[in-house]
Amino acid sequence: MNFQILYTRAAKRSITKLQPDEQDQVNSAIDNMLLYFASKHNNPPDVKTLKGKYHGVRRLRTGDFRILFKMEKGRLVILIIDVVKRKDAYKN
Repeated sequence: MNFQILYTRAAKRSITKLQPDEQDQVNSAIDNMLLYFASKHNNPPDVKTLKGKYHGVRRLRTGDFRILFKMEKGRLVILIIDVVKRKDAYKN
């Protein structure tokens, strides 16, 4: 299965503001998640479906960062909504 990855403007902006090593960490986590969903390896990513006001959104945890995304299985699309530090991830 091949997924199309789309980034919101906020996600692109958040990633470009990170330090180069942090950008590598985030991009590596997204790549590993894609490999898992494509059944290329058996190491499951730390993905959790969120509840409440974030219903329908999933988060991928990598270190201090949370990558918020949605999946559309019918179209095989992963929409990266935002990349934020843990302390800021779930604020209003």
